[in-house]
Amino acid sequence: MTIHTVSKTHYEIINSSNESAGSLTYDNEQFSEATIKTTDRFKLQLIFTDVWAVFFNDGIRDKVMSNIRATAEGNYLVRLFYLRKKYLFNNIDNSQTSFRFLTAEGEELLKIKAIINTEVNWYFFSLYLNDADKSSYDPLLALLALHCANCSLGIMNGEPAAH
Repeated sequence: MTIHTVSKTHYEIINSSNESAGSLTYDNEQFSEATIKTTDRFKLQLIFTDVWAVFFNDGIRDKVMSNIRATAEGNYLVRLFYLRKKYLFNNIDNSQTSFRFLTAEGEELLKIKAIINTEVNWYFFSLYLNDADKSSYDPLLALLALHCANCSLGIMNGEPAAH
């Protein structure tokens, strides 16, 4: 799996067959609202300062599937309500461009490395999956981790945090 940076507001997850496994498309450069597409379509929306919710519409109403909350330490807590799982997103060894996504038990699921891309005035991202978890890989988790990376990088680059 790889992350393809189309622009600062649009990203694709490409699978091993070189096909799109999902996408993250922001409505603006403040990362406050986005559409996430996997096999389903979700809406990511800032609901409070530093708190995002991920909604799925079942045709009747929007259901909250997940939330992402920034912490005072600069980490992000991700909860997937439908799986009853919690995750932690943080920098690796205080790096400004290397991040990891951990289970509640501290097992590393994936890493994201950001490299400046002058063509789109933002970053290319490298995605590294834990070997043990490649068979059960969920593109939604990678896209949520990518959202956390975008928010972290925005703050580190002095851009206004989403409000």
